[in-house]
Amino acid sequence: VADTTGRDIRTKDVKAAMEKGIRTRLLNPKWIEGMMRHDYHGVQQISRRFENIIGLTATTNQIDSQIFSELEKCYVEDEKLKERMQKSNRWAYLNMLNRLAEAGNRGYWQPTDEEMERLQRAYLETEGEIEQ
Repeated sequence: VADTTGRDIRTKDVKAAMEKGIRTRLLNPKWIEGMMRHDYHGVQQISRRFENIIGLTATTNQIDSQIFSELEKCYVEDEKLKERMQKSNRWAYLNMLNRLAEAGNRGYWQPTDEEMERLQRAYLETEGEIEQ
């Protein structure tokens, strides 16, 4: 992957480039906060990036399981962020949870029992909000 963000053009391997993109956006509190200022649309944009990660993982097999654990910790374990996302756009948030579950089902992520329990609880909670 060509990195043209600076004065000097450099190449990075696919894995490093994807992980940098995930860490500087999806796992970056400032980026997340900026997206959350857009409420419904912000959660929708975050959800689209979760879909992109699944696609990139499927085609490159270059995203480590640990990245998915970090996404779970950020977006599921963090109660305040989870509640904000559910309130802003519960459908997009449910899609994010589905993508994490898909990563586990496809073997891209080896979640701990605790991670899977939190994910399932968040899914049922969000789905219940939608059905009300």
